[in-house]
Amino acid sequence: MHCATTCHCTNYGCYCAGLYDSIPFPSLQEQPIDYASDDLLWDSAFQQDILQGLVDLGKSVEAAFDGVPQDIEGVYSNGSFTVVQSRPQVL
Repeated sequence: MHCATTCHCTNYGCYCAGLYDSIPFPSLQEQPIDYASDDLLWDSAFQQDILQGLVDLGKSVEAAFDGVPQDIEGVYSNGSFTVVQSRPQVL
C-alpha cells in the first residue's frame, strides 16, 4: 500500500500528518494503451461530437460562473464528460 506523502505504512493502512495526507490507496497497475485505432484519431463524426460536447460544456461551466472565462479540467468516459474542477482563467 502507498500513501500520498511520506508516511508510516503497514498492511492496515498509512498514518500521516495533515488533513489530506492520510488517504491510503492501492498500488497502481500499469497497462499499455493502444491509441492507434481510437475513434478520436480516425472518425471525423466522433471528432465533431467530442468537439461540440466540449464547446457546450465550456459554455455551460462559464455560465455557471457568471460568464467568467474558466480553466476547466475534466474527463470523457463512456460517452459523457465529467468536470473535475474549474477555476477562473488567468489571461
